[in-house]
Order: sequence, then C-alpha cells, then structure tokens
Amino acid sequence: MRRLSILVTLALAVGVALPATLAGSAQAGRPLADASTSGEPVRACKGCPKPVPCKGCWQPAVESRWQIQLQGVKAFCKTGGIDTAVSARPYSGGPAVSPIVYAFDPFIDTGTCKRFDPGTLNRPAVEALHAQGIKVVGYVDAGTWEQWRTDQQRFVNFDERCDGCLLGDALSRY
Repeated sequence: MRRLSILVTLALAVGVALPATLAGSAQAGRPLADASTSGEPVRACKGCPKPVPCKGCWQPAVESRWQIQLQGVKAFCKTGGIDTAVSARPYSGGPAVSPIVYAFDPFIDTGTCKRFDPGTLNRPAVEALHAQGIKVVGYVDAGTWEQWRTDQQRFVNFDERCDGCLLGDALSRY
C-alpha cells in the first residue's frame, strides 16, 4: 500500500504520467494522457475531474536527493515529527549531502506528537524546510482510507456519489 502511495507521489511530483494500469485501463504501459482512443485524457475513476496541465510548475531534476518520511519521530515534534536536518556522507565517500526534496504526510502524526490536534497540517515542518530552500511534497494515499483523518467524511461522500467506486474496493484496479 505504501509503495503505491510513494509511486503516486513521486510521479506527481516529477510530472510523470502514471502507467494506465494504475487507472484500471487495459492499455498497460501507456501514460494516462495517451491511453484513450478518443484523444481525451483517461480519468482515474467515474466522477473524477479531467487532469489539468501544470505549466510552470516546479519539477525536481532526475538526480535530486529526496527524503521520504512516512511516520513522525518523537524527537522531532517541534517540526511535527519530521527531521528537517537530514544530512549524511554518501556511501561512496565525499562530503555530507542533504536532500533538496522532502515528501511526507501533510498532517502531523498525532500518535507520535500528541500535543497537536488530529488533522493539524504540518506547517512547522514545511516552514522550516522552506526556510532552508528545500521543496516539500505531500504524499498521496491512493486507494486507501484512514478513518481517523479529519477529512474522512469527504471520502465517504465521494464514495456515495460514485456508487461505491472508492471504499471497500480491492486494489486490483490500481
């Protein structure tokens, strides 16, 4: 499940079209924007909006160093559980290097950092990283539903509007 989240995040952040198989298309290996025979972009689900091009959006270089943190760490609760000072020497040697892109949950891990209310956006980490000139990407959970999230009712409402296309469906379509 987390691998799919990371794949979606990285693809969206880098501006790469996801393989059509992730959208349930039989046309494996073709980008979503090219998978339709009608020339229209393929929508990931019934009721989903059309993809919108993002001209001028920032895209990291292929060789960019990333820090992907999927869980808060108690020692870093000042920044919502995110270590904003990652730096290490490369395995091959040389001076220490730091990531220029961080990817983490946009909500603070309140199971680890209990002083925050559930659903609190992780502004402390974003602000600390932006102050260092580092880009931040919020990861996307594709095909998952987290009942404790403050936005969980939005998933329930969407699922009702699309006749049960979201919740309780196996990931076989992704």
